[in-house]
Amino acid sequence: MNKKYSRTNKRKAQSSLEFLLLVGFMVLVFSSFFIIIENRLSIEKQINRQKDLQEVSSLIESELLVAHSVRDGFVRPLELPNTLNGESYNVYLFDSDEIVINTSDYEHILFLPFQIHLFNGSNKTIYQGEILKKSILQKQNGNLYIQVGCASKELICDGLDNNCNNLIDEGVLKICNLTSNPSVKALACSENDLPYGYNCSSS
Repeated sequence: MNKKYSRTNKRKAQSSLEFLLLVGFMVLVFSSFFIIIENRLSIEKQINRQKDLQEVSSLIESELLVAHSVRDGFVRPLELPNTLNGESYNVYLFDSDEIVINTSDYEHILFLPFQIHLFNGSNKTIYQGEILKKSILQKQNGNLYIQVGCASKELICDGLDNNCNNLIDEGVLKICNLTSNPSVKALACSENDLPYGYNCSSS
């Protein structure tokens, strides 16, 4: 009787142990499975985010190359997507020839073969989420300028679009007459912007 009871207990204990081992094994399998899935999703997210940053970088590079290759007087807004698939991003200018595009956890750097000048006190943040949406590219005096944020910019005669309305020096140019023939007129900021022989007066 005691031997039979002891055998029964041993079998129950062995069955319980086997059950616990099986449960532990299944937990280990499922945990490994979820870790693998999570890692794959993380890698896929990283690939997609880098692809998004690369697309923005290509867009910026294309716009800058066009602006750099054209003649003086070029003015065009630098239009960028509001978000990267719903996530905010930032664009910064460093050292005049290096543009950094980043999100909260990824970064892409665009190196330029030429320099960009920040116009009229613009800071180095070209784009920040949806705060600084409007950046203007301008080509003047052989240099490429970028102007960020244009609210309350004072109009001055400098050959640049101070208030981001795609017009240059509107209302502040001077009427200049050719001294040898006063009927010949031109608009400029000063005589220095015209061939020799012009005399400028306030408009």
